[in-house]
Amino acid sequence: MIHLEIAVAAPLNRTLTYSLPIEFDGQSIEELNNCIGKRVLVPLSRRRITGYVISVLKEVKTEFVIKNILKFLDERPLFHENLIPFFRWVSSYYHYPIGLVIKTALPGGLAPRSVKKLVLLQKHSELTILSHVESPSWMKKILEKGELSVSETRKIIGNSKTAKQVKKLIKEEVLIIDESVQADATC
Repeated sequence: MIHLEIAVAAPLNRTLTYSLPIEFDGQSIEELNNCIGKRVLVPLSRRRITGYVISVLKEVKTEFVIKNILKFLDERPLFHENLIPFFRWVSSYYHYPIGLVIKTALPGGLAPRSVKKLVLLQKHSELTILSHVESPSWMKKILEKGELSVSETRKIIGNSKTAKQVKKLIKEEVLIIDESVQADATC
């Protein structure tokens, strides 16, 4: 199986290894070298993040499970593979993650990110839902609109008190967390 060395646009001081989806099996290394310089969407922890292909690896022996990339974001490379040694040098010299070096070198707005929204799954009686919630102001909003914005969801999940309430409502299949990919904000 062929793997890719990916520099993720996150504060990691090393690159990560991902495998190609099954539809790429049978392609030669030369054909896959055309992937170098392209952006990919990869899973990282519980989110999806932009990464940059910086090399193609033939075989990687590891005791860890290697995840697949989710998708290629570009048809053509955004940077030439000859720039990779320069990116590695900048990363090493300035002690800055290589994925963030590449992100900084490219035009703004090219790094999509995953976002979460709380969505009301089904219509329960308002009294049943509000009885589970100690501070019902956010719940009244979700009952009216059917979902909360990304920033409202971030605040609620970030608060330990309301996060417990949300987990309980998710377990009871009243709410779900809808995760989607959003374009990066430009400067």
